[in-house]
Amino acid sequence: MRNASFIRRVLSISLSILMVLVFLPLLLAILIPIFIYREIIFAVVKFWKWDEFDSPVAPLGALQVSEDIYQGQGRIHSTACFLTLRGPVNIAKIRQAFTKYAVNRRDAKTGKLVNPELQQNVKYWMGYPFWRHLPGFDIRDVVHMYQNDENFTCTEAFVEELTKKLMFTPFPTNKPLWEAIILPHLVSEDGEKTSKFGILIRSHHVLSDGFNMFRTFQKMSDKGEEFNFIKPRDYFNGLTVKGPSRLETLVKWVKFVSRVPSELGEALVDLALNETWDNIHERGIGLKMDLDGSHRAERVITKRAQKLQDVSDITKIKNTHGVSGTAVLYSAITGAVRNSIFRQSSQIPHSTFIVTPFPVPSAGEKLENSFTLGYLNVELANPDPVSRLLGVHEELEKVKASTLPTVVAVCMKLSGCLPRSLVHFIFERSANSSTIMVSNLAGPKGKSDVAGHELISYKMSQGGPANATVLGVCMSSIQGKLQITVSADMQTLHSEEVADEFLDSFAQELEYLKKGGKLE
Repeated sequence: MRNASFIRRVLSISLSILMVLVFLPLLLAILIPIFIYREIIFAVVKFWKWDEFDSPVAPLGALQVSEDIYQGQGRIHSTACFLTLRGPVNIAKIRQAFTKYAVNRRDAKTGKLVNPELQQNVKYWMGYPFWRHLPGFDIRDVVHMYQNDENFTCTEAFVEELTKKLMFTPFPTNKPLWEAIILPHLVSEDGEKTSKFGILIRSHHVLSDGFNMFRTFQKMSDKGEEFNFIKPRDYFNGLTVKGPSRLETLVKWVKFVSRVPSELGEALVDLALNETWDNIHERGIGLKMDLDGSHRAERVITKRAQKLQDVSDITKIKNTHGVSGTAVLYSAITGAVRNSIFRQSSQIPHSTFIVTPFPVPSAGEKLENSFTLGYLNVELANPDPVSRLLGVHEELEKVKASTLPTVVAVCMKLSGCLPRSLVHFIFERSANSSTIMVSNLAGPKGKSDVAGHELISYKMSQGGPANATVLGVCMSSIQGKLQITVSADMQTLHSEEVADEFLDSFAQELEYLKKGGKLE
């Protein structure tokens, strides 16, 4: 073990030196001509094609829209949020709230629209995406009743299937890249009437990430101050905060830059030594289907836990073991992967990566993508939940203090500046890595509302798993209750039974930790 650690250290140092002396100069030599080409394209659009395009898509947004979102070929990177609300539904008030707080909201200083993209869609020209205005925008076209039926009745199981289908349905070329579908009457699985209705909001990831979507829901709430959600913390080592003097700011940046080569070298070595899940994916090859458009939903398995977890239990576990609540959840996810996906595997990888989005301090008031990614190298083969929990906590604290979230943010923005073909290449490589992608959204702690309707629950979904090897896990909490959803392509999550095993194992891991390492 000591020998392996020594080899890892030598590789990290060697790679750090190579990055500074070889990779960085080579990268600059490649990127500079690309950026010059990009600026030329933008200048041509600004002065000669101003009547056809509005503005270029921001780099982080461009990174999310490399596929053909109108044809249904390749991967459609959509985001969906299903809000369960207390009825009766008032569609006029809902449309008014979307119009006032999202579509027509203006900046107090400039008077310009905060979210003009909500009345636009995207078109590529010469390899780069641009926003283009859609004439005749009507809020009634994008905020509407399902099938225009005010009496439509459905169960939440129907909503699950509808959501999955819409996640892979191409967007129309004459409408914006979002819609809010109202399901006016929700009934129980046995057909019993309830007082609930739902709003299914589908948007392409080029518009916004989940964090900024929550900010818009907060604006649409009559009790906005109670609509608590995960707030941006400083993962950038204070770089976004100006120092009291230019000298101190310069010193802070010099210290930061000096740490980057060694920390990035260590991370790249961990990534290179990360064991793949090839044996799992090979077993799933027989389940692979080549499908296009909305039919790709047929190859994606999505399961939500029926039993909600008490957030107070997570708090008890973190206090007992002296760790963070995030570490508790990520450790339970790792154990669930080990005990479900690898349950019948003769060989379990020593470690794997959890990739999780972090909101960043620069996030503003508009709908946009403003996040970075954290990479946690967690022990997968470790059978002891307590030992694994302590290891995950240590790794999470290491990530929070490292330069890597800032480096990843810069790399993502640089990647979004590349032409479409290169962005697509990068996107496909990341989608076919053996990682666990975890989304963690903390919603309102108390009672809240959206457009005057009491918010009962919300469920977030991502459209990335089809044809990918990434395992997606989404956690959401509201009023002290936490729900977990697992989603993946058939080649990773072979059956709904495996998905059920994952959710059961997640709950068992928490129960074990809650009892201090004893499971009756």
